[in-house]
Amino acid sequence: MKYVFHKDSGKLSQEEKWHLNRYLELSGELRTACQLKEAYRVWFSNAKERGQ
Repeated sequence: MKYVFHKDSGKLSQEEKWHLNRYLELSGELRTACQLKEAYRVWFSNAKERGQ
């Protein structure tokens, strides 16, 4: 299930979301890393749209 950390959180299936939330409940550091990954993904997507 490690691929759930690499996938865009908006594209996860219900089962994948359940697994991701379960892992994130177990580790605060993992939760922080996942939040940073999602923030970077959003920033990168916005930068691509603006052509930067």
